[in-house]
Amino acid sequence: MKDTCDRHEGVNAVGTCHSCGKPFCADCLSEGLEDLYCSSAECQARMARDDGIIEERNGRVDAEISEMTRAFDSRMINFLVGLWIVAAPLFVYLGSNGWTTNVGLASVMGVLGALVLCLQLRTFINMYKRRTMNRRRVELISERGKH
Repeated sequence: MKDTCDRHEGVNAVGTCHSCGKPFCADCLSEGLEDLYCSSAECQARMARDDGIIEERNGRVDAEISEMTRAFDSRMINFLVGLWIVAAPLFVYLGSNGWTTNVGLASVMGVLGALVLCLQLRTFINMYKRRTMNRRRVELISERGKH
C-alpha cells in the first residue's frame, strides 16, 4: 500500500478503514473481528455493530456445527458397535481355526482384536469428522455472508 495516513502526513498507511475507506497508519486503525476501522466515532460505531452481527452469525454456525457433530457421533457409535458385534465372532472363528486350537484364547483374542479394530477405525473417523466439520464451518460462514 503506497498511500499515506489520512491523519498523519508522511506516514505510510498500512490499511484502509472498512467503514469510511480512507487509508490509515497502524496507530490510527482498530482491529474488529474481521476488519479494520479508524478511530472516528461513526466508524467505531459501525465496528461495534459489525462485530455484533459477526458474533451472532458465529454463534448460529457454532450451534449448527455442534448439532451436526452430535448426530455424527451418534451414527459413528452405532456403526462401531455394529461392526464390533460382527467382527468379534469373525475374529474368534478365524482365531480358533487358523491361529490356535485353544478356543478360550481365540475367544479372548477375537473380542480384543475386534475392539482394537473398532478403536483404530474410530481414530480415522474422528480425523475425517474434524476435517469435514471445519470445511462445513467455512461453508456456513460463507453462505451466511460476511455481514
